[in-house]
Amino acid sequence: MFTSLWLSMLGFACSRQGLETCASQPDPQACIQRNIQSFEGNTSDVETYCQSLPEGDLRGECAFLISDEAKLIGEMAREVCQFATPFQEDCLRHAAGREVDSQILAKLVNSPQPMKLMPRIHGVVRQYLPPEIAEPMSREMMIRFQASQVTTLFESNVCEGLEPSVCAQVYIVASMEARGQWSEHLREPWMDACGESVTAQKAKDWGWKEWSSTMDTVVQLAYQQLCQALPDAKSDSSK
Repeated sequence: MFTSLWLSMLGFACSRQGLETCASQPDPQACIQRNIQSFEGNTSDVETYCQSLPEGDLRGECAFLISDEAKLIGEMAREVCQFATPFQEDCLRHAAGREVDSQILAKLVNSPQPMKLMPRIHGVVRQYLPPEIAEPMSREMMIRFQASQVTTLFESNVCEGLEPSVCAQVYIVASMEARGQWSEHLREPWMDACGESVTAQKAKDWGWKEWSSTMDTVVQLAYQQLCQALPDAKSDSSK
């Protein structure tokens, strides 16, 4: 049974005629984005509404964008995302992330230990996605949250209970997330020092987080992980 969801909060008023023209537009996604703001209906109406578009990517994009625009979570998100083929997984990932952010992370008063936070995140994500997807996604969300708790100094409390290899990923995200992920097509200073140890001065020059002495082994492991992820490291096991 579909749960009614009136999307009038987005100011929707039905206009399928405009949506039908999107397939021929230079930027179909932008066209769909504009037109879904004129949709009025409940979750069971999404399939009919998006059928104005050709079967395939654009039709799935329509349902995906409706879910994102309305910030759907729970059963309503799952109902809409079933019409988002071939973007069902992405649609469900977004919905799961929204629920974790709003229902767990935004309500934390005192940051729990990572190993206590992980099952709470996984319990939500598993409602949307199968285990083989939910587990790594939950781990990534936990890592990103723990990394957000690192302000100036990387200390052991942020990794309590985590294996060193996972803690190393917390340090990587904490140090690099604000600058965006590195690209294999862009050389960065840290890439030229692979094979060496990370020093406090090097980390400062690279804009990475400082760390307490107890975390030195983890930081060195984090640097090894980064260097091993470089494309040229695949043909050179010494890196």
